[in-house]
Amino acid sequence: MSESTIDSAQSKAQEQVINFEVGQKYTTSEGCEYVVDFIARESGNIEDLFAVYHDTESIQEGQTEKYYLKKTSEIKCADDFEVGAPSSSSNEDTQEGDESVDVSIGQTYQHFKTKDFYVIKAIANDPENPKIKFVIYEGQYDSPDFGHNPIWVREYEDFTGMKVFGENELDKDGQKREPVKRFELIK
Repeated sequence: MSESTIDSAQSKAQEQVINFEVGQKYTTSEGCEYVVDFIARESGNIEDLFAVYHDTESIQEGQTEKYYLKKTSEIKCADDFEVGAPSSSSNEDTQEGDESVDVSIGQTYQHFKTKDFYVIKAIANDPENPKIKFVIYEGQYDSPDFGHNPIWVREYEDFTGMKVFGENELDKDGQKREPVKRFELIK
């Protein structure tokens, strides 16, 4: 895929097409405004594209910017951006019981397998289930398939969790591999 698919995506429904573009503002029928901040691919399922967005009203009220995400295939019109009732959780409230983990925007992580570096761009909520959080992170590399600095999305617990290897995944000495942190904090 070309670099342009990183910055935009399309959703088709009954001859209606939404072209998602980073920075584009969408207004619902009730007058709520949402802005798309990122188009990201799901790690482990590169075909799914997500629109990562925020509502402009909370920013105007001086609240911390709160991101949401939905699959682009689930957004058929601007009204599909609606996030429902506000939740009491915030971007800073992302630990979900693991006090030793603190993922913040701007931190750099290294992937255990590829050794590629990633910078955290946002922590987003699922608008239908605000307790489910996602890490939006940008690769610090060029990919022939996904372009310059591709943007990825992964569930928070998966990003901060351990990679457990299957019985057939052995180390170079033929021994069962021990679990490792999927991403290691660099700075």
